[in-house]
Amino acid sequence: MYTRIRVITICFAIAFFSIFCYKPKQVFALSIDKAIKSEIKGMTKYKPSKKIYVPGDGIVRYDKAVNKYIKKWTKGWKKYSEMILKGDVYELLARTLYFESSPNNNPKKDRENEMLAFNRVINNRMNHKKTKYLYDGPGLQGVLTKEWQFAGLTFNKKSHKKIKYNKKRINLSLVRAVVVAIAEKGGVTKFKYPDKKKYCYFHSSDDWEKFTNKNHTKVRFTDSVKYYKVTMKIKYSDTVFYDYKK
Repeated sequence: MYTRIRVITICFAIAFFSIFCYKPKQVFALSIDKAIKSEIKGMTKYKPSKKIYVPGDGIVRYDKAVNKYIKKWTKGWKKYSEMILKGDVYELLARTLYFESSPNNNPKKDRENEMLAFNRVINNRMNHKKTKYLYDGPGLQGVLTKEWQFAGLTFNKKSHKKIKYNKKRINLSLVRAVVVAIAEKGGVTKFKYPDKKKYCYFHSSDDWEKFTNKNHTKVRFTDSVKYYKVTMKIKYSDTVFYDYKK
């Protein structure tokens, strides 16, 4: 009898704790921290605890900076023009990477590689010998906001608005985008790039089929019927990254 009462008491105590003492926010905090650390390890050559200098914040831990800016950069702006004029250029980078990346359930490494490849496109354009003429470079903001280039930023009507920050389901594309953007902002750019190629262009898989010839050896652009020879291509997730002979 005594044992039965003791068991019932313990069960009641567990039930009471589950209902009144359990705090989901703590679990979420651990989950988002774990996601950030995983993506830092997966996409960069740094430890999450690495101390980096972030303009405006001083010397901070890499993972802590990412956590802070995920919250800061998802708040959004009233107008696109306001974001361009007053916003942080690295928020533009994060939003570009986020909106350009493919919304699918492909393997983690494939999606990380796609995100890094987009960042490589941006850096290749900034460092191109004809950057000013072709891409409005060499500055990051000029490259990102050039018309007809990164549609995820310049033609997406929601690109400046609040990004949903779901506390129950971590948005890994968002985490990856901010991991890359904070690395660029802090000048720690030893990424685990999947290749060493100097591609400057990309198409979704669907557009690749639409704008290339049957053998995918030539590519054209939306405003032209002329085809150009593809000099290299590589695919990550649902995006084909390539270059062509001008």
